[in-house]
Amino acid sequence: MWVGALLLAGGCSVDLTEPYAQAPAVLSAQLTIEAGAPHHLRFDGQLNPGREANGTRRTVGGEVLSLLGRSLEPVDRTSDGVRRYEQEWTAEPVGGVTEGPPFQQGVLTPPGVTGTGDFPGELTFAPCTPSPGLADTLAPVDTLTLRVACDEKAGRPTQAAWALEARRADTGGVLLRLSSNAPPPSLIRLPMEWLDEDAAVGLELELTLIHLYGWSTPDRDYRTSFNIRWIHRWSVGPFEPEETDEGA
Repeated sequence: MWVGALLLAGGCSVDLTEPYAQAPAVLSAQLTIEAGAPHHLRFDGQLNPGREANGTRRTVGGEVLSLLGRSLEPVDRTSDGVRRYEQEWTAEPVGGVTEGPPFQQGVLTPPGVTGTGDFPGELTFAPCTPSPGLADTLAPVDTLTLRVACDEKAGRPTQAAWALEARRADTGGVLLRLSSNAPPPSLIRLPMEWLDEDAAVGLELELTLIHLYGWSTPDRDYRTSFNIRWIHRWSVGPFEPEETDEGA
């Protein structure tokens, strides 16, 4: 109490009503693409407009988010100004090719936030196309080869990772899991001996590619992070035992 009295006597004041410091606007978003014909896409995002230098919350000037030519309105607005985005839809492969991607070049444009002089602008990202033909692989093979090509000319991710899972087709039991926090190789080779005898019942393969995009630096007024999960699935087999010449 006596400290407060001394401050008041000296002409100083203490303002405890605005404890907030300046905070950047932050857009965090994720797009999941389950490849197929049609492709299934799901987008989830959240925009926190942040605060000005004086602690007041920034105003969202244009809250519409644009993704792949679709205009997304917030599905929820919290009392502290946070906007949440969510949408699911399907898209046919471009060019009429069964294994084709759902778009030729992806574009995401963030919502507008006032008071951010370094608005990040739009982000372009690459489509990914899996290798065809695995579903027709019915004969015994020594090695399964997976290829998913991503056109990074349309936008190279800041970081990439991948994961592969092989399951029994009859029970769904997991036979093998592989993962890496590095970009995937151009070819992923899966020796059949790793799968033991369970390959005779057929396999379900799921390859997930994770692309991480961030197109603003940590010291900016508007920070962004955008993750894309590409999920590719193949059904392979069942593999019949090779015929022998016994009894010939």
